Amino acid sequence: MTGEDFFDRERELEILESGKNIALIGPRKSGKTSIIFEFVRRHPEKRIAYVYVLFQEDINSLISRMARSVLMVILRVRDEVPALDDLISAAMDKVPEISALLYNLMRHIRKQRHEEALEALANVCEKTGTVIAIDEFQNVFQLEKFVDILRMILLKYRKVQWIITGSSIGIMKELLMEPSSPLFGHFEVVWVGAFDMPTASEFLEFLLRRTQFSMPPDVKQYILAISGGFPFYISIIVSKSVEKAKTKRKGKIVPWSDVMETLEEELCHPEGTLYRHFIETLEKGMKRRNVGKYIDVLYWIAKGASDLTTISKNTGFSPQHCLKILRFLEKSMLIERVGDSYFLKDPLMDIWLKRIYELMSREYSPVRDFTQIKLMLKEYLDELRKQISIGAEARIRELLRAFDGRRKIPIAGEIVRTPTFQMVSRITWNGNEIDVLAIGSEVWVLEVKTGSVKYEDLKTFARKIDDAIKSGVIKRVDRRILACLGDIKENLVTEADKLGIKIWRKEEINKAMRIFGYYPFL
Repeated sequence: MTGEDFFDRERELEILESGKNIALIGPRKSGKTSIIFEFVRRHPEKRIAYVYVLFQEDINSLISRMARSVLMVILRVRDEVPALDDLISAAMDKVPEISALLYNLMRHIRKQRHEEALEALANVCEKTGTVIAIDEFQNVFQLEKFVDILRMILLKYRKVQWIITGSSIGIMKELLMEPSSPLFGHFEVVWVGAFDMPTASEFLEFLLRRTQFSMPPDVKQYILAISGGFPFYISIIVSKSVEKAKTKRKGKIVPWSDVMETLEEELCHPEGTLYRHFIETLEKGMKRRNVGKYIDVLYWIAKGASDLTTISKNTGFSPQHCLKILRFLEKSMLIERVGDSYFLKDPLMDIWLKRIYELMSREYSPVRDFTQIKLMLKEYLDELRKQISIGAEARIRELLRAFDGRRKIPIAGEIVRTPTFQMVSRITWNGNEIDVLAIGSEVWVLEVKTGSVKYEDLKTFARKIDDAIKSGVIKRVDRRILACLGDIKENLVTEADKLGIKIWRKEEINKAMRIFGYYPFL
């Protein structure tokens, strides 16, 4: 989306305006191409040549298409794509001072002299101030010669700005961030991913304002939760749900039923935008031999096989082979590791793998019984809705009840093995209340704060624990934890430590929630 439809991403645009070589890296549909197009729109005075690298590109066609794009922006040609020879002839007339360079460019392309052709093209860009933007750059991975030539060009023609994008994060990291790669150190890497939740909420409201429709607060919260803040998911769910509401009723409110129906169709049906997105992400996003093995590992992680031993057992791959796959998936930012556990970072992909992929006979064929799968997904989505709607204290208690004594979670910057608890509840005595008391192999006491933490909150929590011990309500306490879902200043973290209280931050809690199959807090 560009122009009035462009949302956020101002930081990324400012970085592009620096004139440096920039690599925009992020998942498919995260808005990388929109950032380039908005950059072009905002700078009509600049010459920015855009090239999309095809999945099965060869070096001859790539260099020819790069040359055609550069010449088109020099000539300000937009509506048609003339033959390369015609473009070169027209450019010789318009910019006679680079005629010799253009003649050499044409000659080298015809004779398939790749290095000479790319150098001539870079020389043309330097003389005309043209920026080269290459989209889906990971598709040059198989063109080793191109990467080596590009390194030489980057070193020799430092005045030419290059902007590249890539959605295969693992491959892009290898190309740009591995010291052994020819392109190492030549690009400033900018990550383009999900919005944080406040920005995601603003984006959802922005989309609704454009349609003049509204949604109940709990429905909006649900969309934010299952989307993980990813703008593409939010856009699809909102737009399709609004379409349904328009055709079904006269009002301007999108009810829960329309959102549910949209999710069912988008996730279940082979024609659904989200269904196709997941297929393409898994098939094309990794572009590796034996890609099925990577998908197999992702599937079992979604099903709850979180540690190496369990993943190996379910996939039938050796632990060594599994570990290699897990490292690549982690590098690709599809999964995250916490302690010994792995979980998917994308909550909607997690649902799709867990509930849809397993009913496809493990093949990319349309699901035969669409009605059955819709019913199964509806039951699951309804359960998630209930889970998201319950209070913070209840959700924390539910999380602690799931602890298994085996998996590890982050708390206060440490990786902690979870105990097993026989009893998890709220307790009250003498007018006092503790949000969570968990008794088992260890005894944990937790206070849950959804707003900003003040020093008085720490003192009150410490006093309540001391009073509970003196009153005999609790015999011992192994961990005193303040579950902080709001803000806390760093000086208060130090003060909490003095009182023997550990601060369990929201991002750490959310990682634990995902490890144990619960939705994170927004």
